[in-house]
Amino acid sequence: MGRLEGKIAIVTGATSGMGEATVHRFVEEGAKVVFNGLGTDKGFDIEQQLKEKGGVAKYVDADLTDLSAIDDLVKVTLDTFGTIDVVYGNAGIARFFDFHEFDMAQDYDLSMDIMLRANFYLTRQVLPVCMEKRSGNFIYTCSVASEHGLPHNVTYSAAKGALKNMVKSLAMEYGKYNLRFNGILPGSTYSSMLKRGGKIEAQFIPTIPLGRCAEPWEIANAAVFFASDEVPFCTGAMLMVDGGQSCGIYSGDGNGD
Repeated sequence: MGRLEGKIAIVTGATSGMGEATVHRFVEEGAKVVFNGLGTDKGFDIEQQLKEKGGVAKYVDADLTDLSAIDDLVKVTLDTFGTIDVVYGNAGIARFFDFHEFDMAQDYDLSMDIMLRANFYLTRQVLPVCMEKRSGNFIYTCSVASEHGLPHNVTYSAAKGALKNMVKSLAMEYGKYNLRFNGILPGSTYSSMLKRGGKIEAQFIPTIPLGRCAEPWEIANAAVFFASDEVPFCTGAMLMVDGGQSCGIYSGDGNGD
């Protein structure tokens, strides 16, 4: 406990799945957290739960496709806590479609705006704060899908691949300010997009050497690792948390089953 004591963090996409788990873990480790979701009372419920446990967290209803909402998210954080130490760009959506039939607005623009454009803009808005004090950690959910193709979900894979290279580029550009940029590459993780007992789970589990999907807290622990001061020489890194899913083609127990 106390690994993030005194740190001020922003977490996006945090009313379910790994984002919600990360808010809980950050607060448990001593951070004060501002987190966002969209059009849901659950964010306020999470905020209240954490306050009842003695934690400090603030929910902001923010549509990340609206740049002014991102400005508000940053402003609320600075007005409330005075600085920003950690940014975790986690928000994401999955749109499944046949590529020759995809809708430009819903299957391309929306995906890219949430998973790439919003992270570009949020990072840009926070950078001056961290550059001035020469301290800051930026973390992004890049996904194992950034490492390979993903049929019927092309924009997800494309956005995550671009995000991964954004992380590496920023790590090179802003290391001179003592700023760190790292990515987490989750494999198949239970969330509102991947439900227990569902069709997607059944498709993915045979490809995972550990034979199961990840729990959200397992990804959240990776975020705590990067957000802490335990790895100050680590930047531009991509941490696989995928049960071995990215290691190669997995074909069960080797007997052809």
